[in-house]
Amino acid sequence: MWRITNFIQFLKDLVYWVPKIWQDRDWDPIYLYQFMRWKIERMAKRITKERRHIGWERDVRDMKVCIALLKRCELDDIYDDMYGFYERKKCEKCLSEHQALKKKYGEDSYFWHSCDPCVKIFRRNHNWLDAKKKADKTYLFKLLDKRADRWWT
Repeated sequence: MWRITNFIQFLKDLVYWVPKIWQDRDWDPIYLYQFMRWKIERMAKRITKERRHIGWERDVRDMKVCIALLKRCELDDIYDDMYGFYERKKCEKCLSEHQALKKKYGEDSYFWHSCDPCVKIFRRNHNWLDAKKKADKTYLFKLLDKRADRWWT
């Protein structure tokens, strides 16, 4: 009987994972974060359903935190969108130079900050966003290191 149950579970896993593996690519860490998120989501769903051990609520809560952090790591642009990094108003000097670049190189030219105050603000915001990304990843992997061994069903 257990062989039949194992085979049925194997088929369910196969149906779940084949489309995910089909989407996988090796050139970007986003795909690693996606696989980790999918796996942790399945584990959290199963632990919630079965409730086999003491402290399962804390484990599911930690898994949900990991899932949220993994989603933020997957969507690298979320940091820019979250904090309006590129929506900031530019000064007149930078805007006029950007318009000249657009005329010279076309619509797809990259916006460069040219005056010192704008460059300083750009660097400060960019460094802050990098620190935020690093803090998210550090917290994620510390949480996984500390709690993942308890996550069993």
